[in-house]
Amino acid sequence: TEPATALTVNFVSGALAFTAVTNLTGDFSVRVPSGLTYHMTTESVMANRGYGELVEVEAGVDLDLGPLFLEPSTAVSGILYLYDNTTRWDATQPLWEAVDVVATNQDGLEWRTTVSDTATFFFDLLDGDWDLSVDDERLNVSVIEDVSVNHSLSESLSTMDLIAHPE
Repeated sequence: TEPATALTVNFVSGALAFTAVTNLTGDFSVRVPSGLTYHMTTESVMANRGYGELVEVEAGVDLDLGPLFLEPSTAVSGILYLYDNTTRWDATQPLWEAVDVVATNQDGLEWRTTVSDTATFFFDLLDGDWDLSVDDERLNVSVIEDVSVNHSLSESLSTMDLIAHPE
């Protein structure tokens, strides 16, 4: 396989977020606070490939994660609606603000994307079962559970409809 060059690698733990970019040999370096577990994710939408891993960083330890090998991924898209599936939670709504949709797999790994001002969202997820949620509790969005992602299936996943019920 070839090195994954010029890819942004994201490290997220709670409110902390760090990025690094792979070089021509596919290597990268990043400094993060120790004592935390990070959701490390990267994706190449052009190649429908990605990588994700939970990385625990202990105090005083330099981690060598070795080379990253991208795995096949599948496009998952959706729309965030308000109260029903006809009104979008978009920039035309009073008090609208962009929120993150979080996809969590069976291992607890999280991928995040921000809802656009037209209420759409997009992920390129690895194979597995994923739960989709919104990180803003004020919107009171029900979780979509067990979205089965499998890159070898020939038919695309249907659009995921998340529905907000703000109080």
